[in-house]
Formats: sequence, structure tokens, C-alpha cells
Amino acid sequence: MRLSDHILYERLKNVQLDLFPIDLDVTTLNTTITRDFMSNRYGGSSVSCFPTISEEKFRQHGYNDFMYLSMKYHPHAPQVPGAPGLFFQPGTASQRNTDDSELNENKIYRVFTRLSSGIWLKVGLYEFGTSEPLSVEEWTRKDMKTMRDIWSHKISTMAWGRGMRCSIRVRSQLGREATQEEYKEALGGDKKFLDVNPQEVSNAFLLGEEIFSVYTMRCVGYDIEFQKTIAHQFTNWAPPPRAPKKPKNATRVKKEEDDESKYGTDTVTQKRSSRIKQKTESSKYKSSKKRKVVEVEDDEEEEAESEDEV
Repeated sequence: MRLSDHILYERLKNVQLDLFPIDLDVTTLNTTITRDFMSNRYGGSSVSCFPTISEEKFRQHGYNDFMYLSMKYHPHAPQVPGAPGLFFQPGTASQRNTDDSELNENKIYRVFTRLSSGIWLKVGLYEFGTSEPLSVEEWTRKDMKTMRDIWSHKISTMAWGRGMRCSIRVRSQLGREATQEEYKEALGGDKKFLDVNPQEVSNAFLLGEEIFSVYTMRCVGYDIEFQKTIAHQFTNWAPPPRAPKKPKNATRVKKEEDDESKYGTDTVTQKRSSRIKQKTESSKYKSSKKRKVVEVEDDEEEEAESEDEV
């Protein structure tokens, strides 16, 4: 899921492309950490892009500028300390409507990039510049199809895509752009708008009805001492023990034991056999149904590709 080379160049051509100079030994510079470690030592959620740091944790260390970018969603995030990059935000601020997903353009962020599963690298202190949102012409480029499809799928299924799904559904129902009052009224309910499918999201981008914001990232600092600190701390850090999971069938097993003492072993065994048979038949049905769905999806993908070629 990457921007085409043409669009990438257009976004980064006015940003300093040279690496920000960092006077630090390579081993310490490239020391990676985990989100669990950062959450445990420095506070905040272990999954949010912009975790909220509690007052207690902030008093301990003095940092509240953390930003975590997964390359799953931000394929052009800096992957080398001091390198430039791009940050994406689909929709408007009112559509996102959550503090932990909103960029403050006037703030310098301490950025970590997820290089692979569980591996996060601190890349530096970054300022963000507003770039042009992806245009209709850019979205319609053939080399943008993969990115458009992936983001459309994510927006149609993820919790943070609810605002845009609401906008798309209300627009289709009204046959026009919703007023702010109409949009807020629809968004204020409990509906998740999961009936909005990826194709509807994709069409909204292609028609220019929804925006996809792009921000440039320029490294303006690094904080060598902080990197030395977390590199040392992580080396000596042991994850806190997790609470043991309750056995999945513990309640049912206990009930069966009680039933055996009450009704006898034969009766309970018959009930168990009947339940297993029902689950087996249900699994076969679901498996058959799933195969049919996959076949339909494959057909739809072929049709979509044909339409793009036209």
C-alpha cells in the first residue's frame, strides 16, 4: 500500500530530503522497543497513534509528545532516524472526532515507526506540514488502485472510519451534501454505518466527495539522551505478568459436572454428543457459505479491475 512514485515525489519535493544529522553510535540509534514497554514506562495506550499520557506519568518523565506510526497505514512514514516522511489522515477533523487520532499541526512530535510486528524504532522529533489532499486525478491513477482499495476497506470496517461512513450514508440518503446539523444528528446516534461498503468509500474518493489528507514530515531534532535512556531501560525491562485467561469452556464444564451429579453421566453424555453434532453441522454450513462468499468476492474484484482498465 504505497503512493505511486509520481505522487510521492510531488509531496516530498519541497521537504529537506537529507537525513537529519544525529551524533549517536549506530547500536543505540537503531535500538528498537515495544509498545508495551513504552506504555508501561511512559504511559498511554499501547495502540493509539497519539496516546494520552496521564498527569502522574507526565510528572515522572515530562513527555507528552509521543506519536506512533504503523507502516500498515502509513507506508511512507520515516523508517530511518532523521529521514523525511508522509502522514495520512482520511476525512475531516469532525469525521474523526477523537483526540487519539487527531494531528496537531503546531506540535513537534516524538515519532516512533513500526518496522514490523512488535518492533518500533524512534526516528526523531518531527514537524508536520500541510500538503495537498489527494486529488480526484491522483486517486484515479491506475498505480493508486491498491492504496485506494486498502484504505477503502479499512474505512468501511474500522471504528475510526465511522465518521466518514456516516457522511457517505447520509449523502446517499439525502441525494445531496448534508448540512452540519444533519451530519451531527446522524453521527450522534448509536449507528455504526457498517452497511457502507468499500466500493462506496472508494467512489466517494473518486468523485471528490470525501478528502484524504496528506502531511509532510520533516525531522527537526532527535533527543539523543532520551534514546540512550529508553535503549538502556528496554535492555533491562521485563514485561509485567499478564492476568491468566479464564478457560474458554470453564463455565460449561462446571455445569456438566453439576448435572452429572444431579442427572447421571449417561444423560449428560447424550446432551454433549448432541451439541457436538449440531456444532459440526453448523461448521459445515458456514464453511460452504464462506466458499460461496469468496467466489462472489473474487468475481467482484475481477469486475472492478475490468472497470479500472476501461
